[in-house]
Amino acid sequence: MPGSRYCFLHQSWGVPAILTLVAGALLRPPLQWIWEQCVPPKNAELVQENSKFLQEVITDKPSLDLFLNGIKISNRVIIPVPKSGELKFMVSNVGKGTAEQIMVDVFTPKPWTNVETHGQWHQQLPLVTEKEGKLEKNEDWLHWSFISDFAIPGGASGMAEIPPIHLGRQGPETFLHVRVDASAKHAKPQSNQVILRFE
Repeated sequence: MPGSRYCFLHQSWGVPAILTLVAGALLRPPLQWIWEQCVPPKNAELVQENSKFLQEVITDKPSLDLFLNGIKISNRVIIPVPKSGELKFMVSNVGKGTAEQIMVDVFTPKPWTNVETHGQWHQQLPLVTEKEGKLEKNEDWLHWSFISDFAIPGGASGMAEIPPIHLGRQGPETFLHVRVDASAKHAKPQSNQVILRFE
């Protein structure tokens, strides 16, 4: 009750109590550091594994370079297509971490239906885009995806070939605009508008 001898606000703290609080605040950080240095945690192996995993995620990330018919893919690059219509893809991992769950997506204009795929290439649902905060299907594009069943180690030697796509010519057009996306676990996804030139 307020005013009684048990009231918290009316207790006599005194100088010793205040000195104890100040000393505790000053001594806690160095004592905590000494404790952590001298007494290993109960789950030291788990802490070490988590630290290694976080380091890989933060610093040792994979980074993909994608090649089409021997040319590195970048925005608006023009890539020649032979008369056979073969599109040969190579994926290179130039990052430090291992590239896993690699995925390559190829989008062609909807009228261009003369596409043959092999291996792990599969036709997907139409492209989904966001418009005014809503997700909508973009029916103007056909979509094929390749999902790898292999991993590519990091470094200059980390390169893999994936099954080709055959893109048949459908008329007198010489140039065809396509979109090529690439992604992998922990890697920054990339999307490129590519111009194919038929020979």
